[in-house]
Amino acid sequence: MIDTPREDVFEILLDLSARPAFADHLMESYHLLRMEPVGRGAGARFRLRDGGWMDSIIEEVDVPHRLVERGRGGYLNRVPNTTEWMLSETGGDGCEVQVTFWTEPAQPLDKFRDAKASERRLGRGLKKLLERLRDVAESGAPPSRIEVAGADRVG
Repeated sequence: MIDTPREDVFEILLDLSARPAFADHLMESYHLLRMEPVGRGAGARFRLRDGGWMDSIIEEVDVPHRLVERGRGGYLNRVPNTTEWMLSETGGDGCEVQVTFWTEPAQPLDKFRDAKASERRLGRGLKKLLERLRDVAESGAPPSRIEVAGADRVG
């Protein structure tokens, strides 16, 4: 449970430039795919700490209830993946966040690699991500954000 209004937590999740503030323990070499990092169409590319490169693009937004990201990862970026964020009110001024991540490998080698990936380790990583998201949201301070390389030179 996060003791922050659902709308404020949703705003943090909707801004991919703020994602490293609470998810950098799962990823490295994180960079944005476009100048505008907020909302539908915003995307990021990163390397999982225990795996390969992955892309994630915000495709569905139902403010302030649901956010769906889709992307690709794995060998040659051929494994589709989905991340779904669900936010629900808990009464008062708080909310509960639920994150679900899944892949859809089609090739036998990709299925083997996907099965070999530690579901338990990813589960622990996502649990820590939610704890860090709670800390960022409850602090009241704006999360640290990254920018697109060279963004300061663009008018």
